[in-house]
Amino acid sequence: MNNYNHLYKKYSSQPKDGWTRSDWLQESWVRRHSPWITEEEREYWKRKISEISNL
Repeated sequence: MNNYNHLYKKYSSQPKDGWTRSDWLQESWVRRHSPWITEEEREYWKRKISEISNL
């Protein structure tokens, strides 16, 4: 199992209410590199990563 799948399973099963900025950043990276998303979704997650990183 690659690292992205492991992280996705870890974060997809957790409640998102108590997530930290770091948690959201990791989630965004996992989703951005998912092979099952469209290019438009990939661009969305790329913007989110930039947004979260600049907080």
